[in-house]
Amino acid sequence: MSILNTVGKEVNNNTLEDTGLNWTVEKTECLTGQVTGGTATTFDKVATVRTDTHEVLGIVGKDYQVVQNQELAYMAERISGSAGLKIDTAGELRNGARVWLSIKAPSFNVGTKDDEIKPYLLLTNGHDGLFSLSGTPTSVRTWCENTLNMALRSGRRENMCISIRHKGDMNEKMEGLMDTLSQFYARSDNFQKQASYMAGTKINDSQQLNDYFRAIYNETIQKLPDTVQDSKDQRTMNKFHSTMMKWYDVYDTESAHLGSNMWVAFNAVTNYLDHSTSFRGKKKDENRFYSNFYGANAIRKQKILESTLAMA
Repeated sequence: MSILNTVGKEVNNNTLEDTGLNWTVEKTECLTGQVTGGTATTFDKVATVRTDTHEVLGIVGKDYQVVQNQELAYMAERISGSAGLKIDTAGELRNGARVWLSIKAPSFNVGTKDDEIKPYLLLTNGHDGLFSLSGTPTSVRTWCENTLNMALRSGRRENMCISIRHKGDMNEKMEGLMDTLSQFYARSDNFQKQASYMAGTKINDSQQLNDYFRAIYNETIQKLPDTVQDSKDQRTMNKFHSTMMKWYDVYDTESAHLGSNMWVAFNAVTNYLDHSTSFRGKKKDENRFYSNFYGANAIRKQKILESTLAMA
């Protein structure tokens, strides 16, 4: 099962009916609550409410502009139709506070072996006032189902996505967003070239692999001490060696099938981040999904990609 499908549903007819997103959001006129001796009311803040369940999704300013799920679907249809792509899956996080649709581009293989990459464009919208309307190019590697972001060179979040806030003229902003996200197909083609370049860079011995793992850990995971001087330094080095052994395990398994190269080494690291990072709370799957596509893991993997390309 695809990582996307772990928290989403397939879209069969490009309709919200098939995905469970056929509901709307409304803003209340004010916020009112009971306090000692009476009732307190404010008109400066309002609540966003899911109309089918009457659940409060967030507290926002009165100038907050709601972007309905139907509008997100319209954007997906516009983008996919203009490039001959396919709306693939959709879902919701945190009871609908955030929703998403994915657009799929044609898959491709990396290197001479059967290592399939499925490119996606994730359109995400927040109804809680904490998350913008965003588009993020990403991909799923079917070999071990790890995710790799394909950054657009604009926007926030370390250049991984392009986003707009829920204020002002949303129609104009959405048109601009769709124009920018039309770069998705070209970005997918560029990512294919980057992956093929890494796959063509051979790793000749264990020392070269060890140097790569150490450099990546030092640059993107945790700064390593030059010398071990105290117990804190020793704990840092112990954690590094433990993590590197897990990277070696994945590398040894994949290199037996795909060859010894930088692409396999790179994916040994990103696979570890996707599947070995611990998450707390009742909704661990949702938290992992969010981190891998938008949060700390996504930012870290983008840095790892840039560092690996620089070393290849």
